[in-house]
Amino acid sequence: MVKKQGKIASIFIASAILTACSTGKADWPNLSDPVPDALERQRAIETSGTANIIPGQKPSAPERPSLIGDSDAVPTADPTPESVEEATTLFQNIKKALREETLSYRETKAKLADSDNPESKQDAWFAAQLALTRLSRTASRLETIVALKMPDLAAAAISESDIIDRFVVGERQFLMDAEPEAGRHQ
Repeated sequence: MVKKQGKIASIFIASAILTACSTGKADWPNLSDPVPDALERQRAIETSGTANIIPGQKPSAPERPSLIGDSDAVPTADPTPESVEEATTLFQNIKKALREETLSYRETKAKLADSDNPESKQDAWFAAQLALTRLSRTASRLETIVALKMPDLAAAAISESDIIDRFVVGERQFLMDAEPEAGRHQ
């Protein structure tokens, strides 16, 4: 009995689907219609206005969006030092840049704490995120020193990198906790 009801139900469902498809406003082909020519089925492929990319050629980097206020140019990769003196000079320059970026981050973090209205707090929060990202990017420049076969400088760079990495992780957590309500993702 159950098998018979299952067959009846499936026949009923199939006929309902067939009826629904045939009564629609779509222009369905009939079996008696001739098969369309294969050339008629080929369509021209329309592309968006993007430039053709040549395989093996690297696309150009997108332009950096302009920021309100003072913003530095995108830093370029540091040249690989050839001598200990060049490596020491580069390391000192990176440490100086790290101090400047840390100071810049702390100033923006202070603005975040001082802001009262939600809009200025949101702006200060984004500025702090940007400053922390710049600090992290400057810290990644230490990898050039670490990659050298100069153990003393590499050890100092690793130590400096570890300190900055711990600082950045802690500050990212602070900024996530301090994110203004208007900017939280629902």
